[in-house]
Amino acid sequence: MKDKKRKSKAEILSYFTPESDRAFKKKHPIGYVFLVILGLIAFVLPLIGFLVYTLIRGDDSFVGGWPILTIIGCLVMGVGLFNIVAAIIKQYLGHILTLICLGGGGLIVLLSVFMIENPQLYDADVSMYYFISLLFMLVPPIYYFSFRFNVIDYLGSKLNRRERALRRKMKGLKNFWWYQSIHEEHDIGFIYHLNRMFTLVYPISLVVLLLLGFIKSLLPAICILQMILYLLTAVTSFAANVMYNIESYGQPIVLFRRHPLSKRIDSFIIDLFAATFILGMGYANIKLCIDALT
Repeated sequence: MKDKKRKSKAEILSYFTPESDRAFKKKHPIGYVFLVILGLIAFVLPLIGFLVYTLIRGDDSFVGGWPILTIIGCLVMGVGLFNIVAAIIKQYLGHILTLICLGGGGLIVLLSVFMIENPQLYDADVSMYYFISLLFMLVPPIYYFSFRFNVIDYLGSKLNRRERALRRKMKGLKNFWWYQSIHEEHDIGFIYHLNRMFTLVYPISLVVLLLLGFIKSLLPAICILQMILYLLTAVTSFAANVMYNIESYGQPIVLFRRHPLSKRIDSFIIDLFAATFILGMGYANIKLCIDALT
């Protein structure tokens, strides 16, 4: 029988808005506070368990990057536990999510703890490079989405086209990810080539790191690929800021301005810091690679 209680995507997305728990908060103001505290405790409970484990075992005995994966597994488990607490205000996202988070996160934690207890099975420096590099891979997409957020607004003004008209040309994988149709009609040049390079280099870098990152002899090649990604990300960051500044202020570089609508402060110094930050991650990646090889 079809589950009549299955929630729609719109309803699920509404759980992540400030209005989602307003009715419960109004009806149970004190209970809501306790519920928030309970949810936070549930979320960090696996992390607390790992902290107790580290205190009992002793921090000095840890080698390699496996504790990083343990923390990730604990966070995944925390999402599952938080989901159970959310059922109290009828925002439960289902058994499947709970089982995936608790089961998947639990397996990650068990694997990590097993490797921590058996350091003879792996090279500590290589594992440190592997897991820190994976964590670093979470950052480039943030820069990239900022880039994409500014592309349509910028192109709309530059090409004198409505945003809706441009978005109609983004149907299909190539048109969505590469702006292929828009480029063929208007030749958007640097934006097209930068965007295409990033969307190719990032998944390749991620897959290569995931599959081959534990092979010590391949670390130099992997590190070079990572450097290409970081450089592309830095250029993407700069391009996004330039497009935003042109759209907002009519000039590519802004020394110091406050946006009239959002009231945010925009400055070349902030833009430079954003690009420098990702390059700093690249430097850290090179240093980790050298440590792993020596």
